[in-house]
Amino acid sequence: ITSLKCEYDKKLIPVIESFVTACALSSGATPDELRGFELAAEEISAHIIDSYLKQTEYNSFVISCRSLDNGLEFSFEDKGLPIDTEKALGYDKNSPDKLLEGLGFHLVRSVCDRFELKNQGKNGWMLTFFKSIKAFRTKESTTQQGGAPIEVPKERDKIELFKGSKADIPSLIELTYYTFRYSH
Repeated sequence: ITSLKCEYDKKLIPVIESFVTACALSSGATPDELRGFELAAEEISAHIIDSYLKQTEYNSFVISCRSLDNGLEFSFEDKGLPIDTEKALGYDKNSPDKLLEGLGFHLVRSVCDRFELKNQGKNGWMLTFFKSIKAFRTKESTTQQGGAPIEVPKERDKIELFKGSKADIPSLIELTYYTFRYSH
């Protein structure tokens, strides 16, 4: 399990997104899958931060990541305001003006395989989402027994150089964004 403890500050949402996407990227997520992880992290953390009461004794929440069979599960543990599950999960795309509060969680459900809100009593709430990864890999799947790295075949060491074209620009921008988190 990998965890991040974060203060209730909207300026930290990109840090949370980076944590979630870095975990997903290291587990083999494709760019499309990364966008789903990023959206889920943004919506859940924005909800938690927006619901924070400054007069409470708690000033941070915890995000945890764990590997499951074919994907990653992220848990956001929050001791802030109780969640009105009817409003939070009641968004209906056929009636978009009703229960607008649930739009964020509706988006999370649309990009994830599973999304749950768990009331933990005095310990607050846990918001959990699971998203599968097509080419899922774990740390254990990239090392041999005893911890030695798996040998990479020599043909994978070759680097091909070629002159790029205008058609390569979108891929290069995406590579730059996911590497450095900016696109200019």
